[in-house]
Formats: sequence, structure tokens, C-alpha cells
Amino acid sequence: NSVWIKNPIANTVEINSSYTIENATISITDVLGKTIFSTKNRTINGTLEIPVSMSKGIYLITIATENESITKKLIKE
Repeated sequence: NSVWIKNPIANTVEINSSYTIENATISITDVLGKTIFSTKNRTINGTLEIPVSMSKGIYLITIATENESITKKLIKE
């Protein structure tokens, strides 16, 4: 099972998953830990695109469910 993020991002974060993730909480934080974006109860089935408005920089995206938590790096150019 794998999850990957298309980098670098422009105005959308594209989350790709090889399996279905249900009831996911998705959050994006900056390097200082400040939450930039958060959404709950999302289902990722293949690809999920989330529109975001962020400054250039490096961020962390966390996809959390009851059973797992996945954190990946985002690069905004």
C-alpha cells in the first residue's frame, strides 16, 4: 500500500493512493507546525485533489485515520 503526493505543488495538492482511505483527516502544516489547511472525513480512492492557497516553501501534509497516519513533504514553488 502506498500514498504519494505530486511535488512541487501549484494551487492544488494531489494525493494519490494505491488503496482506499476512508474517513481521513488531512492537514497541512508549515515547518513551524502552524496548521495551514485541515479537512475531515475525506475519502481518498485513487486520486484526491485539494485546492490550496499557500506561499512558497516547504510544508508537511498528514493523512490520518483511526488505523494509520502518513506524513509527506510538500514543496510549493
